[in-house]
Parts: sequence; C-alpha cells; structure tokens
Amino acid sequence: MAFASAATAPDTTCRAAPTARPSGGSPLPEPFWLVTAPTLSHHGTTGIQTFAVRAASLRVALGRAREAAHTETAVLRRRAALIDVSAATATRL
Repeated sequence: MAFASAATAPDTTCRAAPTARPSGGSPLPEPFWLVTAPTLSHHGTTGIQTFAVRAASLRVALGRAREAAHTETAVLRRRAALIDVSAATATRL
C-alpha cells in the first residue's frame, strides 16, 4: 500500500466534462460519488476516509477526492494519518 503524506501535491489532471442541458434549461447536476481511501495512523491503526463528490465519471470522482484528501480540513479530520488515494474505491449514488 502506498501511503501519501499531507505534503504530497495532489494530482489535478482530472477535470469534469461539460454537463448536458435539458432542452433550453440549466445544466443537469452531476451525480454524487462516495470515494473511500484507506488510512494509516502514526500509531499503526488503519482506517478509512470517505469523500462525497459530484462528478460526471469515475475518473473525475477519484480525481476530485484525491484533491480533497490533501486539503487542510481533510488532514485534520483524519488526525494527520497517512492516506492511500491510489487504493481508493468509489460508488455512484
């Protein structure tokens, strides 16, 4: 398992595709995805952190969760535990 520290720069290569518009209306909202990644604390305890993201595809959802995993809020939430975003899984809601 390859764990990344909070200092690791997020991969920002994933971008959302344009959303379809109903005839003459506003854009349709992208579906929600739950993206879960394993964590490892400094004491050896394992866990998970889950992110709810809106994305048009699995690839975009994983990219957005990867970006969110490296925010200060996410790092504080998991108490600075390391996170393995390469092992993340996603479920479309």
